Amino acid sequence: MKLLFSQDEQMSIRYLVQALIKADGLVLPEENVCWNTIALKLGWELEKHVFPADYELNTALAALAVMDEDKKRFASAFFTMIILADEQIAPEEAELFRRISEVASLPAIPHPACPTILNEYTE
Repeated sequence: MKLLFSQDEQMSIRYLVQALIKADGLVLPEENVCWNTIALKLGWELEKHVFPADYELNTALAALAVMDEDKKRFASAFFTMIILADEQIAPEEAELFRRISEVASLPAIPHPACPTILNEYTE
C-alpha cells in the first residue's frame, strides 16, 4: 500500500530527514543514497527542498505528531534507516531521533524490520 502524503506531511518528513542527516555535522553518501532511494519510491522530487523561512524543527514535529499510525510507522522506519545508513550512530543523531520519537509518539521499529516496512508503504 503506497502511502500518500499531504504537502505538509511531506515537508515535515523531508525536514526531519535532513536534520538527521546533518545532526552529526557530516553528510555521508550512504545517508543520501538512503534518502534518494526512498524519496524516489514515493515519487518525491530529489532537488534540494526550500523550506519557508519560519519552518523549524517544532513545526516539523507538530506535523509529524498528527499523522496517522501508518505514516508514523513509515517515518520511524525511514528515520531509523537514515541514522543507520553509515552503520554508526553519532550521539547527536541518537539524541535527535529520541526527541523526534518522543514528541511525535513514533512506534519503535527494530532495525531488521525497517526495509520490509519501507517496501510495504512505497510499493
